[in-house]
Amino acid sequence: MQDAQPQIRLGLLIVMCFALLPIGFNEFSINYLFVAIPLFRVFTKGSFQLLPIFFIFALFCYVALFFLSIFLLPDGFYDPVRRIASWLIFISVFAFSFCKISDADIRTFKLALIIVSIIYSATIAIIFVRANLISAVGYEAKNIVGSQRFGFVYTLALWVLLFDQHLKSQLGKAKTIFIIILLIGIALTFSRAAIVALLASFFLFGLLNVRSNWRLIIFDGRVKVSPFIKIFMSFLAITTVYIVAPVTFQFYWDMFFAPLLDGRLAAATSHPTSSEGIRFERLQAILDYITDHPFLGSGFLGVWSILPSTGSAHNQYLDVLLRTGLIGFTIYLTMLFKMVRFLARRDKGLFYGLISILVYGFFHETFKDSQGAFIMSFILGIMSQDWRSGQHSIKRRSLQKLQ
Repeated sequence: MQDAQPQIRLGLLIVMCFALLPIGFNEFSINYLFVAIPLFRVFTKGSFQLLPIFFIFALFCYVALFFLSIFLLPDGFYDPVRRIASWLIFISVFAFSFCKISDADIRTFKLALIIVSIIYSATIAIIFVRANLISAVGYEAKNIVGSQRFGFVYTLALWVLLFDQHLKSQLGKAKTIFIIILLIGIALTFSRAAIVALLASFFLFGLLNVRSNWRLIIFDGRVKVSPFIKIFMSFLAITTVYIVAPVTFQFYWDMFFAPLLDGRLAAATSHPTSSEGIRFERLQAILDYITDHPFLGSGFLGVWSILPSTGSAHNQYLDVLLRTGLIGFTIYLTMLFKMVRFLARRDKGLFYGLISILVYGFFHETFKDSQGAFIMSFILGIMSQDWRSGQHSIKRRSLQKLQ
């Protein structure tokens, strides 16, 4: 049995790598392979793990909202297959909460995250370099290698790589090379959301660590230098990215920073054909719909069900608000808050990575996509396992007192 353990671990790593791939069909994200992992464990064990009280409440509410929407919404019986599929996809984030997650599973998940992100980053970098060797592609590179769907996975992988000590001991000096590759991948997404998310998470990191180091200087007369070394190495890596792909810096300046500073970005919301205008139009449509259906929302149907054009809400939070109404949206925000609070004390790499995903979610869907749903599901699974461990610890202490 001991000989089979490395094989099982390798098999899990491979499945997790495939589950992180952003496979889509048209505008649909279809790779929900990650659900097979907890299902396999539940069926092989013959039982499932107990959920935390709040998760039971949340799952019950989403089940209730689904059935109530069918019978109470005017179009409740419209497109039942797609409504059921959307609901199942939505609640798939609870999948890992039903099975036991070990520290080895967490290490495997992080390794899969790093492997897939490095491969994707290196691949698009090679494509970008080859395209430039043929002719200077300029901003056309956005259509060649750009992607909105994987940027948040890169930022999460970057933060995990920066903080995880187990990976640091395994990778050694290669860690710096991988950080540079990931930064190149983030730059080559040509996604303004990815840059904003990365900068916001780095700002929070700097803010929290500067404050803690200031306290050390004042009260203990010493300085904790490791956070500043991380920041310095990151800026060094960014300089390398500039040397490799300077067009990305010019793109982000022309398309984001300059318009933000001179007001063109805000003015673009009044143009219905612009990216900002489309987002503003869908914001208004969703808020108008929720005003009429505040408690049930659209019954887990997407923005396509209330607008003549297909597409996405371009916002993770608006998407959930539309699909679940105010009640479901409040529960969802509570879950996200619990995730942030949990990871803040449990895992700094996942914490800052989650912050970057949450910021990214203001501009694009994140946890709605299959790779994002996998990430959220696994974090909720870690939280559930931590809760169960705490409950077992309480029971043991209670038995010891009785004895």
